[in-house]
Amino acid sequence: HVTLKNGETGLIRAREISWNDDDIAHWRETRPVGWEGYAFPIPAKKEKKDEIPEFSLRFVEYDPWEDFFEGLDKNRPCVGTVTGVYDYGAFLEIEPGISGLLHKSQLPHDTKSPVPETFWRGDKVAVLIHEVNHDFRHIGFSLAPPQSLTDGNLPIERYSIAGSLETEWELERLLNSEF
Repeated sequence: HVTLKNGETGLIRAREISWNDDDIAHWRETRPVGWEGYAFPIPAKKEKKDEIPEFSLRFVEYDPWEDFFEGLDKNRPCVGTVTGVYDYGAFLEIEPGISGLLHKSQLPHDTKSPVPETFWRGDKVAVLIHEVNHDFRHIGFSLAPPQSLTDGNLPIERYSIAGSLETEWELERLLNSEF
């Protein structure tokens, strides 16, 4: 809840506090009661009589879309974190404020499980950027082919299509144990 200089009140949703998850988690420390700053008004989709105006703090910050794509090599895999899972695909964040969709049509044709059973929030997935629409801020991902997942080709750690390093270790431990 925010109060404007003219006395009107409005709302800033958690996702509109910052592009950075750490800033969102600690917003009370960085913006205590009485904090003053600039906020960007978010246009209402439909005018409703009693609708509370909404504002964004992140839109007055640096915009990560401004230079993320300069010099981007679309052939280099990215590691994205699953932020949402739906029947039609999984949303992944590859950098703070840079998210896109891995549509179910981009999964291998022999994938039998529905998307909500294939991905979970927090999963790490190796992807390629195959489509970017700057105007609408949409990114389309495809799964990175296994042969592209070499140690020198991933920006963070080595991941496999199957999951994280911990998953690989656990699978290896189970396969090597005696029943």
